[in-house]
Amino acid sequence: MKAIAENLYQRGKSGMKYCRRRIPAVLLEAYPPKKTHITQAAPDRASLYHVQASDLPELLPPSLVSYPVWYIRLPAHMRHAIAELAQSELGSYVGYTDNPWTRASYIYVACGRFDVYGGAAERLGAIPAAALELCADYVNPDIHVAAQKGCVIVIYECSGVLTLAGYPVTDETLTYLSIGETSTSFNPRRMVPWSELQARARAIEDTGVDPEAPDNGAVRIENVFDFRPESAADTARAAARLVQLSPKAPGASGHWMDSAGVGRLHKVVAFVPSELEQDQRIWMRITVNHELFELLQKQDGRAWVERLALVDCQGEAFVIFVRSGAEMALVIMRTDDARFSETYEAWAAEGSCALALENLYNGRLLSLRLSWPRDFTGDPAATAETAAEIRLRLSERALGDLLHEDAGVQEVVQRMAVNEGLFLNCGLSEAMDEVEWAVQSQLSW
Repeated sequence: MKAIAENLYQRGKSGMKYCRRRIPAVLLEAYPPKKTHITQAAPDRASLYHVQASDLPELLPPSLVSYPVWYIRLPAHMRHAIAELAQSELGSYVGYTDNPWTRASYIYVACGRFDVYGGAAERLGAIPAAALELCADYVNPDIHVAAQKGCVIVIYECSGVLTLAGYPVTDETLTYLSIGETSTSFNPRRMVPWSELQARARAIEDTGVDPEAPDNGAVRIENVFDFRPESAADTARAAARLVQLSPKAPGASGHWMDSAGVGRLHKVVAFVPSELEQDQRIWMRITVNHELFELLQKQDGRAWVERLALVDCQGEAFVIFVRSGAEMALVIMRTDDARFSETYEAWAAEGSCALALENLYNGRLLSLRLSWPRDFTGDPAATAETAAEIRLRLSERALGDLLHEDAGVQEVVQRMAVNEGLFLNCGLSEAMDEVEWAVQSQLSW
């Protein structure tokens, strides 16, 4: 072949021209050795590859060797969007992840500005004709380097064609990213009712689509690969940190869960399966974390009830335990609580209590049968308070005035952890009746 220009050759009587480029070493490692022809399927979704400018000497001059480089492979149907992407700008906004309970800060490449909080386009066209976005956590180290250098270099590969672009990274970009990172710490459960987050989680599980996710028209990059090797020193430091970690000493940590509900199922839970819609039994609904729920689904756990003497205040309490391994849920109910006196009588007469365990993440239910001793009938004569007076008092009590903080309850949990040599993760709840749940379910956090 006859070289006629840089990387351009001519061959044969017909003058067929060839463009010859060396495959960068960082990409060559991904291909089988001693194979000269490789047929690779076109990507069906956008992917990002972290590479270094020094690995691409044929594409980037030595003066850019220290600049961060994103190699982005796009599906063939986006080939008409390359020209607009190359003329776009870099920005950020806050949006939901595929988990409705968490949010993340996203970096986008698009023409026109996005609203920092909503992810909606500000320009009149509403949806950008071409837009890419990816979670900022994937590229945070690059962004800090790019801020020092002034820009990030992006190489687009689409339908076998490479397009080189550069995007300025300014103080405004870093400010928006800082705002986004701060706002993601505000957990969505503090802003919307849990039932709404659970409904969205079920929709994603059933359909694969989040019905509440903002549609900004952007293609989200989910596949991220990194070809940059870690240094031996970094690996050694990581190993040293791991060696220093040790198991937690036996004990327990408690966190407040949603209040347990006592009553007919459709009156104390937001989502009722179709097979239980007509059920009129008096249930105990307990909200448990996702880990405990999955363990109980595998029938790896048990539930029981104990009668304990309270230490910090007069009286006794029924404590319902639901446990699997180190995961545990507790519900504490006073024996003299007038709201549940008839319920105690019914459960004792039946010899059992119907438990509805609600998965905190998606609101799905798991039903269990809890054995209820015949003599656990409560003690309504021990107090003169009516159910209405109890509801009023509890609604006005201080946040720290909770039954699970009683020394008698804590002592039982700690003793259980020490005897078994475990660190227990406890979800703590107190019970409310149908009237109280009707009010709480209307509240937005």
